[in-house]
Amino acid sequence: MVCDKIDHILECVLKTTNAISIDEITDYKLRAVIMANTALGQMIAKDPRANNNLIGALDAAEKISDIRQKSTILRQIAVSLATSQRLDQNYETKIFDIIKTIQHPIDKIRALMEVASVKQSLGHNEEAQKILSVVMENLKDIEGRPDEAWLIMEAGTYWRLLNNKDMAKKLFLRALHLERNLTDPLGRILILSEASRRLSLLGDQSQAEESLNKATALLSLIESDGEKILAENTIALAYAAYGKTSISIDFLTKAFQEIKGISEPAFRARLFSNIALVQWRMGDVVEATKTMAAVKRDLNLISNESDRVWAEQDIYDGWATSAVELSMENRFLEAADMTDMIEDPIKKSWTERRIAIFMTQAGDQKGGQQILFKSLMSASHIANKWDHQKAFSEIIPTALELGITQ
Repeated sequence: MVCDKIDHILECVLKTTNAISIDEITDYKLRAVIMANTALGQMIAKDPRANNNLIGALDAAEKISDIRQKSTILRQIAVSLATSQRLDQNYETKIFDIIKTIQHPIDKIRALMEVASVKQSLGHNEEAQKILSVVMENLKDIEGRPDEAWLIMEAGTYWRLLNNKDMAKKLFLRALHLERNLTDPLGRILILSEASRRLSLLGDQSQAEESLNKATALLSLIESDGEKILAENTIALAYAAYGKTSISIDFLTKAFQEIKGISEPAFRARLFSNIALVQWRMGDVVEATKTMAAVKRDLNLISNESDRVWAEQDIYDGWATSAVELSMENRFLEAADMTDMIEDPIKKSWTERRIAIFMTQAGDQKGGQQILFKSLMSASHIANKWDHQKAFSEIIPTALELGITQ
């Protein structure tokens, strides 16, 4: 019964590509995603064809010439498999076999951290800790890269979620040490502000405030109006994180006044989105919604299609990350509401599915199921907005988590 329904969905997907079989799909990225999700459904259904489709997905990924794109697809496949709560141990080992083949160090580290996050959300804390220990070994592969400090802070956040505050603090302070090596004032401010926000969540208010004061002092070194607005907004978010809302509002007010001088719509849209995110985290949902209307207006003003797509992706990635962070803090309803700001249905559906898994693990089975239904509805909109192939990549795992194909 399960296999029949999976086969029917796959048949519908192939019709939209004018292909009789998956092998006729020449876009290797699309072929890899479709075969991986088919395999995931078959694994859960105990269908013996699952292994062949997983092999086919990995083979398609290997044919992607660009190393970064290939690494990203392999990361997505590994994390998709890990996200299911129903895989048996034989398939679990394949997740790490896939991660070993990822060539780009950033994607490999992110894959490990995301799988650790899934393990933690399922209550498998010991497994999550072992995976994060592997992350620590792999961090040496990104030494000297521009995003080294950010990945180190991400790793620290995952340790915090496992209640290892000492390791989390060690990593946040390590990121702060890297800030000293930068000459770009905006880069320094972003790291100082983000490290401050994360340290405040650990309860280290003294170190958090010291970092934020240093970030504020660097504002005078920024010459670009757009960069100054971004810096002020980041500082506002950090102040909001540990309750200093009046200071946060002061920075937001300045940002709103200065943004009028920015003429480039893609950059302006990103700035407005950041402001809306701060407003939301401060609890002002009404103002955040109004600000997001300005984001949509500016996105529509971007004449170049490629630039508009990149701007949208960047903006909605920020909201998705924040929503998942809230769910990690057991603030599930806020996280679920936050996904309504995500206009990209693929990103929205994926984020809602992650929130639902965290919620279920926390003991709220009914609430988790409701958010999974929300995720399924988001995925169904993909077919209306874009195409059925992309819808397939989200509908299969969400439907299987709900059990509606059983």
